[in-house]
Amino acid sequence: GKQMEANEFKDEYDFKAKIGNQAWRLDNLYWIKDRDGNKIRFKMNAVQRDFYKNMHTRNIILKARQLGFSTFIGIYQLDCMLFNNYVSCGTTADSLDNAKKLLKKIEFAYDSMDSGLRSVIAGLKNNSVQNMSWENGSSIDVGVSMRSDTKQIVHISELGKIAARTPEKGIEIKSGTLNAVSPDGVVFIESTAEGIGGL
Repeated sequence: GKQMEANEFKDEYDFKAKIGNQAWRLDNLYWIKDRDGNKIRFKMNAVQRDFYKNMHTRNIILKARQLGFSTFIGIYQLDCMLFNNYVSCGTTADSLDNAKKLLKKIEFAYDSMDSGLRSVIAGLKNNSVQNMSWENGSSIDVGVSMRSDTKQIVHISELGKIAARTPEKGIEIKSGTLNAVSPDGVVFIESTAEGIGGL
């Protein structure tokens, strides 16, 4: 796919104004794979954009169909980590394999960024199957639960499935992962429905 080019900006002021705007960054700096495996520039769809404009610190997303919320959340986490120092993120999923897949999406988006821009924003310090960290002190961990250090942004994927299939893991996420989020941190819980009650 086409990388960012200098001629996309009128001048240095234009560049600074755009790069300082998170909504612009989300629509212009990151790349994803579409359903056919093609590399395309990420651009928020109408539902993602509405969600972004109305986000709260605690967000529950009922997944109805393929709207790309997991992708949006991963790109949002990556942007926050790259453009802010010492941002700690976490992602939990219904299985470790699925959590690792969510991290792979973030890794792909980072690796696909314009290399010149990537080198001046935040260099990658560590990259493993369950963790990525950058030289600016920001990092993300993935797993089936997290209880360790305080997180500023947490994504809990498929909480309904987790709570219905393994109630003890649901309780662990409620008591552990949610309590690991700073009071002013951001939580995304996105899940398909699993019944009409329970966690």
